[in-house]
Amino acid sequence: MVATQWYAYADAAGTKYGIALNDVQQGMYVALGLTLPTAYATLSALQSAIPAAVPYPAGLQSRYVNITSPFFGSAELVILTVADFATVYPTGATPLPEPAFVYTDAPQITGAADEQRLSN
Repeated sequence: MVATQWYAYADAAGTKYGIALNDVQQGMYVALGLTLPTAYATLSALQSAIPAAVPYPAGLQSRYVNITSPFFGSAELVILTVADFATVYPTGATPLPEPAFVYTDAPQITGAADEQRLSN
């Protein structure tokens, strides 16, 4: 089961929004060398701790980086703060992609399907 936690996403203006990250996203965030802020089990718990935090609006495009894996392809990872984004986003003359980093995952088989042929 995926452990989802709620975090405060701070937009460029400093407004805080509740956003959920699952355990894989949390692990990837740390693998990038970033530190996750305090996690909360629910959006309401986050809002109790940070009263100014509001639900994430549908019209806001979060800041993110694309993470690409040879096996799983590409996925977006939300970056929670402007400072963290400045840490991982390349600056200067360094083009994308950035050098690879190590991330250890624990995949598991959760289903299977045998070969099937359509009969005439």
